[in-house]
Amino acid sequence: MINGNRWVAIGLVVLAAGTGYLGFRLATQAGTGTYDGPLDIGPPPTSTPRISGIGSSAGPIRVMTDGPESAERGETSAPKSRALAVFETDVEAQPVIGLVTNTDSVPVRDARVEARLMTARASRSLIGEVVATTSTDVRGQFSLSGFQRLGEQYVLDVTHPEYALVRTPSIDPLRPSTTMRDIVLGSGAHVAGTISNEGGTPLAGVEVTAYDLELVSLSVGGSEEGRATSDAQGRYEIEHLRGGRKRVVARAPGLANAEVSLLKVRASVETLDFKLAAGHILSGRVVDADTGAGIGDVLVRARPVGSSPTPSRGGSSVRRRPGGGFQTGETTKTAPDGSFRIAGLTRFQHVLSAVRGREEVGTINAMPGDEAVELRMRIQGAIAGRVIDAATGEPVTRFSVTVSRGPRPALVSAAATRRIADPDGAFTALDVAPGIHHVVVEAPGYATGMAGPVETGLGDRVGGVEVRLERGIVVHGRVVDDEGDPIAGAGVLIVEEVEVGASATHPGILSQRRIDAARSAGTTFADGSYLLPNVGQGRFHLTVGKRPQHVSTDTESFTLIGGEGTIALSEVVLARAATVTGIVFDDAGRPDHAAVVTAFPQVRMSGGPPSPAGTDAQGHYRLEGLRPGTWRIAVTVARGRAKMDTRNGSDGRTVTLVPGGTVSVDFRD
Repeated sequence: MINGNRWVAIGLVVLAAGTGYLGFRLATQAGTGTYDGPLDIGPPPTSTPRISGIGSSAGPIRVMTDGPESAERGETSAPKSRALAVFETDVEAQPVIGLVTNTDSVPVRDARVEARLMTARASRSLIGEVVATTSTDVRGQFSLSGFQRLGEQYVLDVTHPEYALVRTPSIDPLRPSTTMRDIVLGSGAHVAGTISNEGGTPLAGVEVTAYDLELVSLSVGGSEEGRATSDAQGRYEIEHLRGGRKRVVARAPGLANAEVSLLKVRASVETLDFKLAAGHILSGRVVDADTGAGIGDVLVRARPVGSSPTPSRGGSSVRRRPGGGFQTGETTKTAPDGSFRIAGLTRFQHVLSAVRGREEVGTINAMPGDEAVELRMRIQGAIAGRVIDAATGEPVTRFSVTVSRGPRPALVSAAATRRIADPDGAFTALDVAPGIHHVVVEAPGYATGMAGPVETGLGDRVGGVEVRLERGIVVHGRVVDDEGDPIAGAGVLIVEEVEVGASATHPGILSQRRIDAARSAGTTFADGSYLLPNVGQGRFHLTVGKRPQHVSTDTESFTLIGGEGTIALSEVVLARAATVTGIVFDDAGRPDHAAVVTAFPQVRMSGGPPSPAGTDAQGHYRLEGLRPGTWRIAVTVARGRAKMDTRNGSDGRTVTLVPGGTVSVDFRD
């Protein structure tokens, strides 16, 4: 059964333990040595990039140039790394090819293959828009080309009506091996159960829909993955679902929709039952805040804020829980006159909002049955312009554009980014709210550029904006272990350190604070080399790691100043990680399958905290990727309920970990 209290408790503990940890955060450890001062990059233009503030590093930072100046300086040429060798090829022309078969090794014809953009932002990687699509042929083969851009990464979504969706690991143009994929489709899991009314009578014809919540950045309610209709006995079954987080909703005319808002599907669920109560309706209009005119084609969402009936996973009872933070709610779009009508609501109070992208506006509380609810928002405008090369004045034909509320390109919303290809470098950014904005542009081979401030009024279309892009800096280096051997497959992230005002209302408390924003991601080759293109000016650090084998940590900060160039950073050394395993028993000596175990460092350590580990059906847990040193290991969730004061409580265990070592710690809670 779905135990609401258990998942709430686990979520709170995981959130508390993981605060400040980047989703992609694979921290790094710098080497030894010092940096002696500014270093000119490339040929002798007036503005030359240089790097400073490295802190500890494995010797002087080397700069690679392609012109004769290298020989004039008396520099010796070193063998090129694997990353640099690949970078000098036409990686964007490399097609993505593959073969799709089923679990019996039979080619799957007419499978749909979609390439989706992955965007690294602030704390995690988001899976975004579809940039290329094709289908498999009679031999199960496919080929996608013409969409890759240097500095971008992608995933492939492969779907077929008879199989579960498969999402591939990331594809990076700078790693040719990732552009060849053999994909195996399986039947996947299913979700089944019965639908009845509050009196227990089976209901036929009820539509049950499963949504994939892994694409929540694109869709408010999730991406529809499968649906089914209940039969005369109220029975339904949704087939071919991939593992992961789901939202499952049962809908019938005249009845209140019922949903499970966060179902974690690892295997088939046989008894996800729903009881449908009488339904209610909310209706009204979305109007412009200044003129009162209705606004059409606006997404409106209603979410319950009181207690609402939520079916249990086992279907044996109906449990109640607060609906606000977990319910996605129901949505509709307004008619041309701004009117809307949302049916299938419970009898409880709802939060009603107009949704613009990922943002809710005009939010008010409303009760089902209200017929004249008014949501007020402002009519959107547009910003148009073009993108040009700052040195040549020629148009940049392939880029991504975002309209930002502030002059901090590192903090723009990934969900609001539009990918554009135009021979004249032209763009039009729609749905721009009245106010002051900046236009932020990213393009292959260039550093992030910006134009602004640009002020728009009510429904204004502002044109003539010009974004001038400077060529970007290429950062590369090598990752090794503590014995000097290269580490392949390590994740490398360059993170910009952005200083922002700490508080608009209380600026005297702390005038500035640092926000880390991911800028570019890569993976090391067999020789441990990596390469990060399209880097601009600013203050950065690297995060590197390969869990669970090696410790994740951060490098020292460094500052990039000037124009284009190729910068070689010193080797990053990763230490071998330690592991803690064990079993959690309850007070009766039975394995606790609903426990969470957390590791607390006893001394200050760089990098984010390790993720807590949940127990399996036999009560086993495994904490990996731990830095050698002294840790306190404690059970933070027992039998699905959070424990208090677990960091310093008497029931924890203090252990000393050595590189590559494993320690076993059992608990009885």
